[in-house]
Amino acid sequence: MSSPIYLYNIDSVNICNTMSKNEKILATFRINFEEWEDFKKACTKSGSYASTVLNDFVRSYIAGNRIDETNTIDANFQDSLDKLAEFIDNRIDANNASIVSRFDDMIAEIKASIHALEVKQLARSMKR
Repeated sequence: MSSPIYLYNIDSVNICNTMSKNEKILATFRINFEEWEDFKKACTKSGSYASTVLNDFVRSYIAGNRIDETNTIDANFQDSLDKLAEFIDNRIDANNASIVSRFDDMIAEIKASIHALEVKQLARSMKR
């Protein structure tokens, strides 16, 4: 016997022509109860919310990212992943460069302070 299918419908929503593109609507769909619960648990485990993951999926799907019947990632999705990886690499490189620059500045300041102390110490020793 298969599991019952539940309809999640919190409110009914009337969509009219006057809605702006930025207004959000409540979308409902049918899903197996166990799958829905497992999905919510997986989202929570990854630190996200089911609605956030579904919204991300919708945007990705609209952008042309699909997984075909053989569960292989299509070229659009792979291209998006490659661009994301490049973006992350560039951000890491930029952050590393910033950190290295700050360390270089700190080292230069320390060297200048050490030099100033050495000059003071030399001046004191010459006065003796």
